[in-house]
Amino acid sequence: MHQIKTKLMEVSAAHRLIKNYQGKCRNLHGHNYVIFLTFNCNTLDENDFVIDFSLVKKHCNAWLENHWDHSIIVSSDDQALLDFAIKEKQKHYVIPDGKNTTVEVLCQHLYEQLSEQVIYTLQSCAQTVTLSHVEIWETPTALAHYQP
Repeated sequence: MHQIKTKLMEVSAAHRLIKNYQGKCRNLHGHNYVIFLTFNCNTLDENDFVIDFSLVKKHCNAWLENHWDHSIIVSSDDQALLDFAIKEKQKHYVIPDGKNTTVEVLCQHLYEQLSEQVIYTLQSCAQTVTLSHVEIWETPTALAHYQP
């Protein structure tokens, strides 16, 4: 099996933790998220790639730019913050199902969103490429992984 890992754009976003969380992250604050994706395939394409890094960055960075970069990432259960974002016309992205906006949840959510994007982008490719791993650094010393 072949595998590649690539770094996407750095994403600046704000969030806060809810669900009776009592730490300082219950307050609205921001991060510069650093995101890495890992892809696997059994056979290389006609150019001997797993997948062209430029294609990954083009499509996945566009998703990040449109949805998360310079936005407020809000839990669907955080009605007060959601109301504020709407009232003040702030760019925001809602994490569904009442999930907290932890980096662990963001990894899984990004995996789910980008898996669809990558599958769509690669429909014309002969080999089967899968997004196997999402890694998000929330700070220079703290990160989470998601791998289904």
